[in-house]
Amino acid sequence: ERGFQIHAVQTARTMPLFASWVERGVTAEQMLAAMEIAEAKLGAPPDSPLYYRNFLDELLLERHRMATAPHAEHRQEQTDGRNAQARQRPAARRSRNAVDSLHD
Repeated sequence: ERGFQIHAVQTARTMPLFASWVERGVTAEQMLAAMEIAEAKLGAPPDSPLYYRNFLDELLLERHRMATAPHAEHRQEQTDGRNAQARQRPAARRSRNAVDSLHD
C-alpha cells in the first residue's frame, strides 16, 4: 500500500518485526493508525517500514494503558454516549466536528 520496494521490505530486520506483529495480533487498523502518525511526523512515507515500529509500539501501549486504567469502563460509557449523540447529528456537522477536534 505504501509502495515500498521489495528490497526494503524483505530484510533480516523487517521479517522478524513483521512476524512479531502477526504474533501480537496487530490489526490492519492499528497498523494504519501508526503509519499515519509516523508519516505525519516525518512529512512523507519513510524509506523503510522499520520506521513504523516505535510508533506502533507507542500506540499499542497507550491503548492498553487507557483500557486498563481505573475508570476506563466509565470513560468508555461516556464515549459511547457521545458517539450515540454524534450519530444523531447531521453528517456535515459530524465531519466538521471531527476535523475541528484535530486542531484542539
